[in-house]
Amino acid sequence: MSKPTVEFQSECRLPRNNEEFRMRVYHEHREGGVKEHVAIIKGDVQNLIDNVVRIHSSCTTSEVFGCERCDCKEQLEYAFDEISSANSGAIVYLDQEGRDIGLAKKVAAYDMQDKGYNSAEANTVLGLDVDSRNFQPGIDIMHDLGIKVTRLLTNNPDKINAVANSGIHITVRQPVVIDTKADYQSKKASIFQHLFDFNVERDVTPVPRESAPSSSTSTAEASSESTADIAQIFELANAKV
Repeated sequence: MSKPTVEFQSECRLPRNNEEFRMRVYHEHREGGVKEHVAIIKGDVQNLIDNVVRIHSSCTTSEVFGCERCDCKEQLEYAFDEISSANSGAIVYLDQEGRDIGLAKKVAAYDMQDKGYNSAEANTVLGLDVDSRNFQPGIDIMHDLGIKVTRLLTNNPDKINAVANSGIHITVRQPVVIDTKADYQSKKASIFQHLFDFNVERDVTPVPRESAPSSSTSTAEASSESTADIAQIFELANAKV
């Protein structure tokens, strides 16, 4: 097994909306500096067969300043709501502003979008990658938390691939559909091949990125899994460790 990309630094209680969470901070050392990633955890995520997990990239513009260009803030709140409903789960919050180009370049890309370019074109015109993110730090944090089985909240085929190829079993890939951002999410489906179907998907297998399905196509065939089946998956996941 390769060395983890992150190192655990510190932990504390995180009281939020009359609920108790835990916050764990990790460092990822890169050329030019350190990235600080965070895990927000509710309950005992090590011993559950249906952990609700969201791998989420930071978005200062929406989550701090209330910018309405994207759906990041709403997706983050959706994840908190789902974890609260399940009474357990984790948000893996990655320090990857602007799909990991940083805040200054993200703001420059926003300016290009105001001139008529879409989000992918804006990055390209500025000489930037369309998406610079690497989700391995998020995977390593999930491993550190002891998560072996997950209900993954995502629309992103790259996140599905990263988790599915990591040895963590995805029982359900649950889309994060934000009704108030339907136009924006439609653009993400078109430009980035994000998946916004309303049917949860079971037995998820990796999605070939070059031929990722459209928003109306499932990444895996649905199947009915009994509780016993999921318990067996959890036993198999434990056996791999």
